[in-house]
Amino acid sequence: MVLPEAFEEPTFEMNKKQARMTEGVPIKPKGSRVLVVRNSFKQKGRIYIPDTAQQKPTTGKVVAIGPDVPEDAVRLEEQVVFGIYAGTEFNIVDTEGNIKSFVQLHIDEVAGELLVNVDKLKLEGEG
Repeated sequence: MVLPEAFEEPTFEMNKKQARMTEGVPIKPKGSRVLVVRNSFKQKGRIYIPDTAQQKPTTGKVVAIGPDVPEDAVRLEEQVVFGIYAGTEFNIVDTEGNIKSFVQLHIDEVAGELLVNVDKLKLEGEG
């Protein structure tokens, strides 16, 4: 079907915002999602607890932000808190065989900013 000249389809250029990412991150979040690397805490003591029995940390560092996340919602390198069952976890194996673990969260699953220096946190039972 040919349209008359008066009804030509307008040409738009979508000026989409780009995702903001830390260098070296292999996953680019889409939409209103953020990519987080979980914080890891080393357990001190003599009791061995298998990885499957340990509770995963619910804090992490934002390494990538999707294009639809509002500017004031989160920042790169920000420490955030999220729920135990929030997000989708991805494990990426690099060329050297190292496993990198990421959690992709919808912006609504981020509970807030962690205001404590993670390096100075102590585990329960530490002296």
